[in-house]
Amino acid sequence: MATKRWKASAVPGAVNISFLLLKDGPPTGRPISLKVRGDDFSTLRAATDDLEALLATIPGVSDITDTDTQGRMQLSLRLNHQRIQELNISPQELLRTLSIIGDGEIVAEVRDKGEKVELRVRVAKRE
Repeated sequence: MATKRWKASAVPGAVNISFLLLKDGPPTGRPISLKVRGDDFSTLRAATDDLEALLATIPGVSDITDTDTQGRMQLSLRLNHQRIQELNISPQELLRTLSIIGDGEIVAEVRDKGEKVELRVRVAKRE
């Protein structure tokens, strides 16, 4: 593992590289999982493409998948605290409701073939 850590530390621009040694036995997920994170989507996309191309050259590596999802737009709200108080709504209740409307709420977690799957309930979209 120390050799892998040393080689990975030579990745240009990498800020934080971490390793987790997985134990054998159920539940098992993918044999290897990599995350590429950052603030600039185009840079992330290019780095991910380069990483996938590099992995594809390694004998024995197969079934390379990318779970990329581009970030959603951000909505900023300025709350009228006086009006919220007049309506007898707690700020926590309002924030939770807005969160559920935007992201839904995870109500359960299950495992499917070693992968964690979250069951999320969302508000139906209006047409």
